[in-house]
Amino acid sequence: MKKFFLFLSFIGLSYGGFCQEPDSSLHLSAGISFKKFAGFYTMSGVCAEVSGKCLAREHLALGLNVTSSSLGSAFFNNGIPVVAAELYARWIFRKEKTIQPFALLNLGFAKAFVNSDKYSSLSTSALLVSPEAGVACRFKPRMQLQGGLGFNLNSGNGLKGPGFIYPICFQLRLLYTFKN
Repeated sequence: MKKFFLFLSFIGLSYGGFCQEPDSSLHLSAGISFKKFAGFYTMSGVCAEVSGKCLAREHLALGLNVTSSSLGSAFFNNGIPVVAAELYARWIFRKEKTIQPFALLNLGFAKAFVNSDKYSSLSTSALLVSPEAGVACRFKPRMQLQGGLGFNLNSGNGLKGPGFIYPICFQLRLLYTFKN
C-alpha cells in the first residue's frame, strides 16, 4: 500500500510535465461527500477533485474522498467508528452539457476502530476497490452535484470479511470549483 501511495505522489509531483499545452489550466474543486452502504452505515466527510484540459481534454477528473461514520451513522448512536480514504478517477461523458453521466473507479483504504471483543473475529481494515456509475449536474457556474451507485469488490456481510463494508453503496458529492 505504501508503494502505491508513493507512486501516486510521484505522479502528482511530476504533473507539471503533463500540462505543457497552451490553456492547460486546472480546475480545482472541493466539497462535502456522503456515502451510504445499502442496509448499513452512512458516512460523510470532505472531497477534492482536479480536472483540466491536460487530463484527457477534461474527460478525466482525479479526486480524493475522506469520509467517516463518526460524521454519519455513528454520530448519533454507538456505531463502530469507520474512517475511509479513497482516491478516484472519474471519466466524464457529455462534458459540455449540464447533465454529465460518468464512470468512476475508487481505490482506497478503510479502518474500523472496534473497542469490543464481540467483533474481534472481523477484520478491522480493508482495501477498497469499487467501480461506480452516476450522473453529475452543474447547476451554477462553480457548483456541481454528483450522485453515483457503486459496488464494493472487497466487502463483508457482517459475519465474515470486513464487516463494515457492504457491497452496494450510494455516493453523493457537492463540489465548489475554486479555479475555473
